[in-house]
Amino acid sequence: MPLDSTELQFLEISKRVIAISVQAANAYAAEQAKLEPERILSPQRLTSAAGTLASLADIDQLAALTAAHKQLCEQIITASSAEYASVINTLPAAERQARTTEHADRLTWLLHSQSAFYAAREQWLDAARNICALMQSCRDTAVFSDTVQFANDDEYDRFEAEMARIEAAHQEEVRIMNDKAGRMQAAMAGLGLLRQGN
Repeated sequence: MPLDSTELQFLEISKRVIAISVQAANAYAAEQAKLEPERILSPQRLTSAAGTLASLADIDQLAALTAAHKQLCEQIITASSAEYASVINTLPAAERQARTTEHADRLTWLLHSQSAFYAAREQWLDAARNICALMQSCRDTAVFSDTVQFANDDEYDRFEAEMARIEAAHQEEVRIMNDKAGRMQAAMAGLGLLRQGN
């Protein structure tokens, strides 16, 4: 059965939002890769004061990149919500309520997912900064090689606590991204945007 004009408008908005969101995510990933975040807490960096300062500079760049991506995502959500609302407002009252509820549910999930992702990323950044600060503060007392031997237990405990925060943030990001990828793929399949066999 052919789609009516209203369904076609919803379809076009959804396709456009998905395309823009994918472009934004790919651009963020590409810029993040240039910073080589895996090097930030590497022994090669943290064993020297200069390397640790370089890592702190990379953390600041990653924070700025994340803030810009967050702002872009907020703009996409705001613009798409306005587009959906303009179409919903043309519907009969009964259908308008159902569509409003559907959109609100989808928007609630998206906002929660975005908030959780940025909270995890900010935790990672904060923990990484704390680790760099710790390395600098114990530069004269710790022994640096492939690992760090701290002069006292308090420094070791602080290091372990921040590394645990790093790992927890990473696991949360992976969970969120897997969930989002699954939902995105389902949405693209529903809109006919996936090639057969994908």
